Amino acid sequence: MKNKATATFALGALLTLCLAVPAYAETQDAVEAPPVYQAATPEAAGKDEPFSCYTYDDFDQELQGYWSEEQGIWYLFETSTQAVEETELYYTGDIEAVSAGTLDAGNQVVTGAFQERGDRVELTDADGTVYTVVVLQSDLPSVYITLNGTTLEQIHADKDAKYPGNSVTIMDPSGNYNLNVEGNVEMKGRGNTTWRCYEKKGYQIKFDKKTDVFGMGKAKKWVLLANAGDDSMMRTQLVYQMADNLEMDFVPSFEYVDLWISGEYRGTYMLGEKVEPGSSRLDLSEDAGAIFEHDGAFYAEEEHWFYSAMLEREFALKEINNEDEAVIESAMADFEAAVDELAVYLYSTPSYEVTLEELSTMIDVDSFAKYFLVNEYAMNRESFYTSFYWYKDGPGDVLHLGPIWDFDTCMGNNGSTYTDSYGQNHVLFQYLLAAPAFYERTQELLALYWDDFTSMTDNVDVLATQLETSAEMNYLRWDVLGKPNPKGGTDFHNTYEEAVTAVKDWLSGREEGFHVTRSTVVTSEISDDCYEMTVTFQDGEPHQQIRFGVWSLEDGQDDLAWYTASQDKNGAWSCTVDLSQHNRAGRYFIHAYEQQQPDCSWPQLRRHGP
Repeated sequence: MKNKATATFALGALLTLCLAVPAYAETQDAVEAPPVYQAATPEAAGKDEPFSCYTYDDFDQELQGYWSEEQGIWYLFETSTQAVEETELYYTGDIEAVSAGTLDAGNQVVTGAFQERGDRVELTDADGTVYTVVVLQSDLPSVYITLNGTTLEQIHADKDAKYPGNSVTIMDPSGNYNLNVEGNVEMKGRGNTTWRCYEKKGYQIKFDKKTDVFGMGKAKKWVLLANAGDDSMMRTQLVYQMADNLEMDFVPSFEYVDLWISGEYRGTYMLGEKVEPGSSRLDLSEDAGAIFEHDGAFYAEEEHWFYSAMLEREFALKEINNEDEAVIESAMADFEAAVDELAVYLYSTPSYEVTLEELSTMIDVDSFAKYFLVNEYAMNRESFYTSFYWYKDGPGDVLHLGPIWDFDTCMGNNGSTYTDSYGQNHVLFQYLLAAPAFYERTQELLALYWDDFTSMTDNVDVLATQLETSAEMNYLRWDVLGKPNPKGGTDFHNTYEEAVTAVKDWLSGREEGFHVTRSTVVTSEISDDCYEMTVTFQDGEPHQQIRFGVWSLEDGQDDLAWYTASQDKNGAWSCTVDLSQHNRAGRYFIHAYEQQQPDCSWPQLRRHGP
């Protein structure tokens, strides 16, 4: 009599992987610097008071001028609801003449100097030094955060420190989503790799009460994504727009904005929904309804996490409805048991015997299939290593994959080509995609939503038009184009236009050649007395003969034994392993080999374990 493998022996069915986010580097020819305008430095030699400039928006919020050392020009980045022709240009220094507008030297202000975006004015001081100021403005909504009692430097010093009492103003050109919240907004940093690698950082804001932002629904917490690792700044939005059409339970919504913090322009951001339970977000109803992150990188930074021996990866608790410690402990135990149950079923059941009916008692099958397809299509190599979210709405629920998250490193900027595959390297999807029932379901969903996947190619042009002016402002503020990406992968492109073209070209190629390959695995069953292990391999291909090499991990291959398999009427090759010749407990490597004629060699078909 045989039973499904216990947790101890199911480890023998787990493929060993070394999952890491690869860092790639490409060399490029030196980039020729743009022409430098003949303008003064911000601190003219010998001046007691250096030149600077600023203006105010419609809410009397200061907008500081930005000095571009690369171009030798001062820029005024104005909020999108501001009338350019009404700009009052304030300055410090001894200015005697201006090339446009009216100079009020007593109040140190120039009016009427600008009529439209891109206009420039030259200010000449008493020594003949000329300062050039250019005004720029995009059509995106503007977000202005006023820090009270803290500084940006303090926030950047500790990502997790929370600073209350700040103000947020959202200025929407359409007038539909204007928002002004004063003195009760908490602010903190957010992000992991992005926070460590880039000067342009992400943030989280938290209102003191649930607040609707851009019609996305009411919630307290909102995130500002920097997209610092994506020179096109559109990969994440492209995927979210596509995935929203796949009817996944919750896909975060985002709106592009220009961001200022206490007068300093910070660039193009995406303001949107945090991955968390909530009636307007991932609607989990139970106290123990929780979101977990399958994470091999940053799990130790979380307060609650556990190591899954079955998947050989850590899971961190990210969000839970009820933060009572007893509820957390119960939810984590329930979630871990559910993961183990799924792994035991997959590791111990021959692939052709895995059914959607049985899987559905453990997982939301379509959420697993859709999560795989979305991340695999975009070649998001981080998705199966970190930012890999799972959720479960209490003990009565099955496991779900999602919400999807983190697409700034994908679609080729991590070094991948549009013909690559990645997701099935994860042991979970190796076993799922080896099962014909699950594989066929992914094919059905891919066909059903194929037009939504391919829509990303056309949406590149739509987003590029939307972002064009804001991107110009962003890359004046952050001089990174043409330089290596600090996170690794391909270098940033020389221009924003090149970055956009690269995304579109990659997606066009992906559209032509994307397919999902069915994987093959070795499965095992353990007898009740733990003296025998039945090993099975089936890949649907004809083979002359199959042999299995089996050894215990603890013995370092000292107990290696060979077993000749026999084939049943369904084409499955299997053998019985005498565990008394090994350790009877622990973890095992199992390698499947086939005999080839005429040289009788035995090439390896599949490795399995520990």
